[in-house]
Amino acid sequence: MENERLVIMVTEHGQRIEQCEGRIKSLESNSKDIQNLAMSIQELAISVKAMAEEQKDQGERIEALEKEPADNWKALKNTIISLIVGAIFSGILTYLFTK
Repeated sequence: MENERLVIMVTEHGQRIEQCEGRIKSLESNSKDIQNLAMSIQELAISVKAMAEEQKDQGERIEALEKEPADNWKALKNTIISLIVGAIFSGILTYLFTK
């Protein structure tokens, strides 16, 4: 009777050990998957950071391009005003000196 009990206990322990080994393999697999996922997330974060920096640079370049026509218009406007003022002043001086 004692031997039968020992055989049953050993058999049960063997089954439990097999179950535990299966669980350990599954956990190892899950651990590798989680590690791979963490590495992928890290790579993604690096890519997103680089993309954000590139977007910032592009935004600055676009802003400079948008300002250029406005700056050109201001320069043209100042030139026209200077020409008009110069013409008026020249006309006044010509009128005064020809009298």
